[in-house]
Amino acid sequence: MSVGRYVLAVDPGGTTGMVLYDMFVGGVAEIYEIPHADVGFMLERIIEQYHPDVVCESFTITANTVSNSQAPWSLKQLGVAEYLAAKYHCPYAEQMPVTAKKFATNERLKALDLYVRGHGHATDAMRHLVIYLVRHGWWDDRLKEG
Repeated sequence: MSVGRYVLAVDPGGTTGMVLYDMFVGGVAEIYEIPHADVGFMLERIIEQYHPDVVCESFTITANTVSNSQAPWSLKQLGVAEYLAAKYHCPYAEQMPVTAKKFATNERLKALDLYVRGHGHATDAMRHLVIYLVRHGWWDDRLKEG
């Protein structure tokens, strides 16, 4: 399995973290933490320009979700991301948050120089980037350090 030149990882929410990774240079091209109202615009700008693989943190409504918040941001953003990925013929995937958090720990992100200090949403997007890359054959020996 392989990925395209770019991978866009998204952590949806009231504040959304986005990370665009360039496989060619092996590094982060752009990092964002943006308010819900600007997510659609930014997703389209990035997806149209870079045609990345798009990977998002999945969001499931549970009884706990309903009791905590009625905020629909994450579901709306996932729909927009999936639509734009299809519109621009880009691969689209969703991943469970628990999987990314267990594998792409803060220690592993720091070992890879991918930890985004003070930006929790961008850091969570970075977790999804790392697990997506590993699932598609990418490996860095520094992952062993976390």
